[in-house]
Amino acid sequence: MSAAIMNEDLFGSPVRGADNHERQELRMNKALTVGLLILAVFGSFCAFLTWQLVSRLLSVFCGTAVQGSCVRRYSTESSDGGTSWHHVYGFTTLDGQYVEFEEDTMIMAQGQAVTVRYRASNPVRSATVIGPGGAWSPLFGQLLGIFVLGMFTLTGAMFVWIGAGEPDL
Repeated sequence: MSAAIMNEDLFGSPVRGADNHERQELRMNKALTVGLLILAVFGSFCAFLTWQLVSRLLSVFCGTAVQGSCVRRYSTESSDGGTSWHHVYGFTTLDGQYVEFEEDTMIMAQGQAVTVRYRASNPVRSATVIGPGGAWSPLFGQLLGIFVLGMFTLTGAMFVWIGAGEPDL
């Protein structure tokens, strides 16, 4: 090791010849970079899930309600041996168009009648079984996803706040 001062940055990498002010500035820059990366990734996913939730809730509260049924359900195996059930629902719009869509619910029997809500402007993309007469589990799953991603987004915001501060002199 040379006579130069050996210090470590935020991630344990050696920094030669850096005084305390330079080390602190380097830590803040890395915190800012990490925070912006976390904000970009998790914030984007959180925004997407929130947009999906708002779209579904628009169908629930402002959409047209019709009778539909669980047309079929099928299972897929995950790599860890777990089984996931998927449900396909079918309904006929007030205009006479038959639409099928997939929405995961916790427990729904094939052939079971459900209330389907959709927006007349785009029934294929806006159909949902969330609400009375349908299922609530898709809503709770989406809220959980938004909560978890929101916590990671807040962590990223904290890193940005720490990284954007002024270094101590």
